[in-house]
Amino acid sequence: YGRWGWGARRPTQAELSGMLGLSPSAFTRLVDRAARRGLVRRVQGVSRRANTLELTQRGWAAWERLEKKISAVLPVLFQGVTRAEGEVALRVLRRVSRRIEEEEEER
Repeated sequence: YGRWGWGARRPTQAELSGMLGLSPSAFTRLVDRAARRGLVRRVQGVSRRANTLELTQRGWAAWERLEKKISAVLPVLFQGVTRAEGEVALRVLRRVSRRIEEEEEER
């Protein structure tokens, strides 16, 4: 968790949803699907809102496969894009993602 700035502490589900720019309800649905697939398990915190997540053995294996694929493709995709440009693009994508979720929740 240290490489994401959390130190040894696991982030809560709420912190993760915020970091990913997802609404709590959208993130809960995502976690529910991952749990049904055997990729994660919830670890009870002080309260239900303080749950943390733990990758299962199957989840770690999936993460390692994904990390290898991402590491291979990112340099190619972002060749010529500055860090500042990437940060702007990420902010825009997060904003669009939140708006899509708001629209879905309104339906």
